[in-house]
Amino acid sequence: PELKEDPMECPLCMEPLEIDDVNFFPCTCGYQICRFCWHRIRTDENGLCPACRK
Repeated sequence: PELKEDPMECPLCMEPLEIDDVNFFPCTCGYQICRFCWHRIRTDENGLCPACRK
């Protein structure tokens, strides 16, 4: 498989995903965000998945 030239981005902050974030799926729905945004949602917001709201 060809490697994509553009790195995968967090859909919330639009920053490229770090190596540690590429396989990080904090919700069972499979929504992928970076650990920074996940931490922010858990600490500063309602803690729910932005995609499925669980």
